[in-house]
Amino acid sequence: MKRNILIFILFSVSFSLYSQETGKFKFKPSTFGYYVSPTFEKEIKIENRRKAYFYVLDQAYYNDFFYDIIKKSMPREVLDSLTVSEKGRSRAFFLMDSNGKIQYVSFSIRQQDRHLFTDDILLVLYQNFKKSKFDMSKIEIRSIDPAREIEKGKTYYCTSGVPFIAKGYEHKP
Repeated sequence: MKRNILIFILFSVSFSLYSQETGKFKFKPSTFGYYVSPTFEKEIKIENRRKAYFYVLDQAYYNDFFYDIIKKSMPREVLDSLTVSEKGRSRAFFLMDSNGKIQYVSFSIRQQDRHLFTDDILLVLYQNFKKSKFDMSKIEIRSIDPAREIEKGKTYYCTSGVPFIAKGYEHKP
């Protein structure tokens, strides 16, 4: 019995060390650094996802749309301090519906960048992403199965991500 209690305590301690919760966000270690998710909102799980993807028709609009949100949300000194590496960059991930509304936001933060992302910065990023609406004329919704057509009036979802500093935007004011 004592052994079982000891194992339970050790498991609980190691699990709490594995994931760090800062209050508003949970930092879960990953091979890249940290997967960061909000503690105040559950990740949206969509049952029976329709087999579709969003094809970006205007890549410049896509990049500018998300980079403008990032620039508006993060202090310039933080953006300038982010690690730019060919091995990867810290990113924001989002679930967007076919109306252009961002439904959920999470982050992938490089270990080298962890100290730059405070709860306040992450919260502002999260809120600015959530209140933004993407112009869906810049995206085409396509079926993964060519034999199946996209149904008009149905809501489709896409998960995508953008680096905090996209290639070509490293020093863009």
